[in-house]
Formats: sequence, C-alpha cells, structure tokens
Amino acid sequence: MKITDVTLTLFGWDDIPATTYGRHTGKFGGKSKLGLLAVQTDEGVVGHAFLGSAQRGAHLDGESLITALKPIVMGQDPLDRERLYQGLMSRARQTTLRATSPPMLVTISLNARRSSPARIAAMSAPISSTP
Repeated sequence: MKITDVTLTLFGWDDIPATTYGRHTGKFGGKSKLGLLAVQTDEGVVGHAFLGSAQRGAHLDGESLITALKPIVMGQDPLDRERLYQGLMSRARQTTLRATSPPMLVTISLNARRSSPARIAAMSAPISSTP
C-alpha cells in the first residue's frame, strides 16, 4: 500500500460561544476554521483526521502541512508509522507539531482499517449494537 494523495479541506466554524479552557488560554470565541485531512492510498483505503480547534484555526497549520509534510509522505507505505514519524519530525522546523499529529493519526487509522474486516465492522458499528 502506498500513499497517493493528501488533501486538507477547510470549513468554517461560526458562532463559537465565548470559551476558556483554563486560566492559561484566555477567553476566545467567534469563529474559526477546522480542517479534514484525507490520506488516500493506491488500494482505495482513505484515512481521515481533523486539524484545528476553536482557539487555533486549521488554516494556521494547514499550509505548512501541505507544503512541508505532504512531499514526505507521498509514495510511502502508510503502515510504516515509525519511518513516517521520523520523516515528519525531520521537517519540524518548517511546520508545527500540530501539523504533524493528524498525518500520524491517519496512518494509525489506515493500519486498523487494513488489519481485519472484523475490526472494521466493530469500529463502524453503532455503540448500542456493540456487545
């Protein structure tokens, strides 16, 4: 399995009520941007992860994710997580740690999806039907 494309779709999050996560975050609200990262493979398996938060929009880390990190993962085996992690971290000065986390989460989800149809069914089942 090889990674064939990495895309980030940004969408607006409006009307965020005034919020604080703790004394260290201050008070924020209004609007932000969230991002949905999609990593596609040559076997048709697609993994997803979210980027951004109410306090820090995805647009702030999204550009460096695509320009600095996408070239590192293109053509790579998404199941070789340690190698991908080392490659992503080699670009840490060109991006942020917030931008490196979603690609790693996607590789974990791709690994789980490919591992067994029974696991996929269990992960996709509604909570009420899980034993």
